[in-house]
This record gives sequence, C-alpha cells and structure tokens, in this order.
Amino acid sequence: MLLQVGDRFRDEEGVWEVTGHPFTTREGKVVHAMIQQPGEAASAREKTWGAHEKLTIQRKANPTTRPPSRKSKDPKGKRARRPG
Repeated sequence: MLLQVGDRFRDEEGVWEVTGHPFTTREGKVVHAMIQQPGEAASAREKTWGAHEKLTIQRKANPTTRPPSRKSKDPKGKRARRPG
C-alpha cells in the first residue's frame, strides 16, 4: 500500500483524506495513517489496514512542482563551451 499525505479514499463511512504520514509495523504487514473527513477536523482518527488490502485512492495529479533543470538545451546533452 503506497499511501501519501493528501490521498483521498472512500469507505463505508464516507470520503476520507490522509493527513499524517503513513507508517508500517509488524515488518511492513500493517499500515497506520492519520485520516479525517475533508474539512472536518473533529473527525480525525488513526486508521489501520493490512498492507495487502487494496484501496482505491484519489491523488492530485502533480502535488509538487519541480523547478526547471539548469541543464543545457543542446540535443546531445553536452554543455556549450565558453569562447576563449
């Protein structure tokens, strides 16, 4: 199970969002995560799953944006030399 903070999933009680970093115990066989219903801080609780259980999650397409690389645009991948 590869949960991340911000993932959302649905169960019999409604829609939930992962709010704390998930961690495993028992040699990776049990997954724990802090969850809450979106926008309802009073519903926060810890949830536990077997690592083999499948969840259908909704994840933001690109939660973090990376700065553009500073590499050369040369198609061969080499940097241009300075004149000199």
